[in-house]
Amino acid sequence: MQQALLRSSALAVFALCFAQAAHANITSFTNDYAAWHAAAGATTMVDFETLPNGAASFAGAQITGNNYASQGAVFSSITNDLQINGNPIGGFGLRSGSFFGGPTNIRADLQGARHAFGIFFPGGTTLSVFDNQGNLLGTNSFSSGGDNFFMGFVSDTPIAYAISERRYGNYVSDLEYWQSATYSANVAAVPEPETYGMMLAGLGALAWVAKRRKK
Repeated sequence: MQQALLRSSALAVFALCFAQAAHANITSFTNDYAAWHAAAGATTMVDFETLPNGAASFAGAQITGNNYASQGAVFSSITNDLQINGNPIGGFGLRSGSFFGGPTNIRADLQGARHAFGIFFPGGTTLSVFDNQGNLLGTNSFSSGGDNFFMGFVSDTPIAYAISERRYGNYVSDLEYWQSATYSANVAAVPEPETYGMMLAGLGALAWVAKRRKK
């Protein structure tokens, strides 16, 4: 009976430690930029109002993958070339079009561990975020038409890249991403030293139980 209790206790300790180490959380935000920004902390914004070389944006300007790499993101699209769209009065944005009404997407690969990502967009967009292994962390859709909507995520697990998809054209007006090196409020859920201690204690208890059973 005592051995069974010890074995159960050791397993409970190990399971608890594993759960603490593996726990991850992601929160999505829709049309609540203030709440997203409060959770994200310091951010960097790419608003596409100027070209990467500092020149003023103009409609039709072609964007290659690494144009904005110095600002921490690389943009691409598997459906069409990216280009700047808009005008000086209404503002500019990053656009990926398609022929014959096909689906389009814009992908942003983030440099470094980013814990928050969000976009302003005209509507009818699905936004998904992924970790560095390609695992889906979260997805959200917004189908209403109009302009200047917002969707974003804050994640314990670092976001490696994000993809926005739209059935009939995909237009991203602003894009924000987290600067993890600047603010540490939302770092990934890494076990604290005391958690490692508990894990070692649990493993030690399991080894002791196994040794007792052999005797």
